[in-house]
Amino acid sequence: MKNLKIIKIQQQLKDKKIDALIINRTDEFLNEYIPPDAERLYWATNFSGSAGRAIISQNISTLFVDGRYTFQAKEQIDENVISLLHWNDFSKELNKIFVKNKCIGLDPKLHSIEEVNKIIELAKKNETRLHFTSPNLIDELWQDKPKRQYSVIFDHPENYAGINALDKVDQFVEELKDHNLDSYFLSSLDSIAWLLNLRADDILHTPLAFSYLFISVESKSVLYVSIEKLNYDLYEFSNNELLKNPISAVYTPFSIILMYEIYLLIFFLPRSFTTSVSKQFQIISLILIRRIFGDISKIDLDINWFKSQENLNLTYNLLGVLILYFLIYKFDEIAGRRVKQKVSPVIKKFITSKKIISLSLLPILIIMFTHSFLNWILTTLFSYSISSSEFIDINSIFYNEFFTLLILADAFILLISFRYTERYSQLIRNTGFIISTILIRLSFGTTGLTNVALIISSILFGLLILRIYNEYEKV
Repeated sequence: MKNLKIIKIQQQLKDKKIDALIINRTDEFLNEYIPPDAERLYWATNFSGSAGRAIISQNISTLFVDGRYTFQAKEQIDENVISLLHWNDFSKELNKIFVKNKCIGLDPKLHSIEEVNKIIELAKKNETRLHFTSPNLIDELWQDKPKRQYSVIFDHPENYAGINALDKVDQFVEELKDHNLDSYFLSSLDSIAWLLNLRADDILHTPLAFSYLFISVESKSVLYVSIEKLNYDLYEFSNNELLKNPISAVYTPFSIILMYEIYLLIFFLPRSFTTSVSKQFQIISLILIRRIFGDISKIDLDINWFKSQENLNLTYNLLGVLILYFLIYKFDEIAGRRVKQKVSPVIKKFITSKKIISLSLLPILIIMFTHSFLNWILTTLFSYSISSSEFIDINSIFYNEFFTLLILADAFILLISFRYTERYSQLIRNTGFIISTILIRLSFGTTGLTNVALIISSILFGLLILRIYNEYEKV
């Protein structure tokens, strides 16, 4: 039967202006035994052996196998559209297709770093263009591609392993230090299985789990796995810092307090810009206070205080809270000195406009919070980490989006205000408050001293704007 799949691939190459495609018989972990969804060589050529690769160009196709599979390949492939060569001929054929101004496609995930580097060197030497395919070109055509199946991870008992997994990780970290390395990324499944004393049935004939392991000298080591693989009865979430550290659990009541503060912010939004921005400052200070409880759980008293980033972060946040508390006090003090003015009909219309914006924000806020909080719960509770010293910060998954929305709302209110007032001082004050909100929003993308400095800068800027505004109004 004629291999129509090869014809489809060749047509795809013509459409994408790729002269030839390299197909490697492996998965992203370079396993010998691979899952059904990684059998791309088999799908394209009908060759089912455990070792092989192919070069498919716009006009010709070649399959490369070793001596073990010569007879099998002849029986399985369509030799009218696919030529059969020995494995050792691959490099020679590769040199033939790597010519000037030609474009060669490959999926780099399915090749070792050594192979990719050699291909890059060959391409530079012959002035050949490389096209790293993402997604994989075969996957685009493979309509009935099976979904990857995951098994549940199970423990390999210490009495069989011989040594505890955490001890192995500690030894590995010491090796990294000896070689002046800060971290190590591990994608070899058998190495991960040995190091962590973990097993699974993701691959036929080998008790391995699809996973990646990141080992760090300075912070936690993290195992990346599908959520479907976790055995909740085995781990009982024991590696989750949120549940095992009582100090970190203070996050929960603070989350409730913060949500109430956000409600008050929206509630006070129609009243005045000044009251609204004051609430913003209070919210960011509470976020910083809440972070301190997480910092306390990470401090290391056994080393020099200033050599630990966790210890320094606690110091920055403690000093930051004190400074913020004082600045907010001064801001509210200055704001309280304003002379109460009679509300004119024009201002009443402006307040009505702000109420409409405030009411519009409320359902959006509820949707944002619900979506973000559920994602945080799923990610935090159902993640697995080794020697974990931190957990996913809820600050980064809701409040950054909220303050982005708040910036847009404030800017919209500012534009509306042009209809009701032409006072230069008031417009500049309101613009300054928006800048303060922007600085708060920027702080969520930073950590450590930079984060605290941006927060302090936002409140200090708002305080100066308000002070200048009050002096201007006296004149």
